[in-house]
Amino acid sequence: MRRRVPRTETDGRATPPGRDRWLLSFADFLTLMLALFIVLYASAQLDSERNRNLIQGLQSAFFFDESTPTLVPVDGHASDIQPVPEIIPGPITPQNQLKEDLAHELEVQKQRLGRDPGMSLYETERGIVVSLASAEFFPAGGVEIPPERKAILAALAPLLAAGSMPLSFEGHTDDQPIESDRYPSNWELSSARAASVARFFIEEHGIDPRRVATVGYAEFRPFVRNDGSANRSLNRRVEIVLLRDAQLVPLDDGHDDSDAELDRLLEGLPPLDDEVDPSLRPPAPGPAPLDIPPP
Repeated sequence: MRRRVPRTETDGRATPPGRDRWLLSFADFLTLMLALFIVLYASAQLDSERNRNLIQGLQSAFFFDESTPTLVPVDGHASDIQPVPEIIPGPITPQNQLKEDLAHELEVQKQRLGRDPGMSLYETERGIVVSLASAEFFPAGGVEIPPERKAILAALAPLLAAGSMPLSFEGHTDDQPIESDRYPSNWELSSARAASVARFFIEEHGIDPRRVATVGYAEFRPFVRNDGSANRSLNRRVEIVLLRDAQLVPLDDGHDDSDAELDRLLEGLPPLDDEVDPSLRPPAPGPAPLDIPPP
């Protein structure tokens, strides 16, 4: 007796029993994967909220800026925490760390004085720039730094002295001609102001003078256009540039060791033979040519 094979209702062909059982396992697998991704997504949302609260707490402890809104704790009650700036994560390098330390110190000085100390910090392709407003750090037409301004510079000195980046002190003026017997032009004034700041850090705070260079640009590298008193005030400045890619060249200490180095190299060579190499001797003279009369 032959066994009957079931047929489908659509085409009437026989369908082997258990042919589509794999669909059950596949459906179970998809269900488990969906549950797994839901759990991972929910965990990621919790970690993001926890990290956000941690970052806000760290910011409130170390960074302050009056231009940003006040932090509000998780419980929803306003607090007296000072406003903090938004921090953009970036790679931690010595240059970035130094920039953050300088920014923090400038903010500390701002809060100590209760007003703008006349200093700003920004970064260019050359490196980190600390700009000093001449109206705050120098008298009109002069180069002497007031004692209260020296206290502000002294707060930056440990950060500048601890690094190894070359320092370029660059003086700038506006386009107004100077009327002074001591400084006949803006070239001398800008150079003298840059040298005054450099000398303060070298003589009073021990910065290595081999790291230092002073430059005077007069009015020929303005920060903004010299078309008003406010803009001219911005152009009168001394910039401390922490050069990024420049390398210090070791300076000669006054001792010439070239002869001693040459002697050490010669000592390592094998001794020369006393006899002269025959190949170096001049050729022996041959017989005199015969005088043959022309035909």
